[in-house]
Amino acid sequence: MARATWNMYDKASYSKERLDQSVASLAELTAHQKALNEKVEYLSTDQGIQSEIRTKFRAVEEGESVAVIVGDISSNNNLQSSSTVISLPWWRKIFEAIGF
Repeated sequence: MARATWNMYDKASYSKERLDQSVASLAELTAHQKALNEKVEYLSTDQGIQSEIRTKFRAVEEGESVAVIVGDISSNNNLQSSSTVISLPWWRKIFEAIGF
């Protein structure tokens, strides 16, 4: 009788664990579905479609222009000059002196 009781308890605890996992999975899937529905609703509008096309394909409408902002030239020169200061290993210096 004790063994049968223990088996029932074991099955009940396993079922409770699986139920908790299923509830957590359902909550996660419900949140994911909600996010997808919001994205579909947004993409169903003209503004959503235009926004997505602009971000994915970098497209502009007729009459619009695009400005490209380039960083400061002096900061690029500083990066290049600092990268040439790297000292070479002794064997590499020998190869460069020989012409390899």
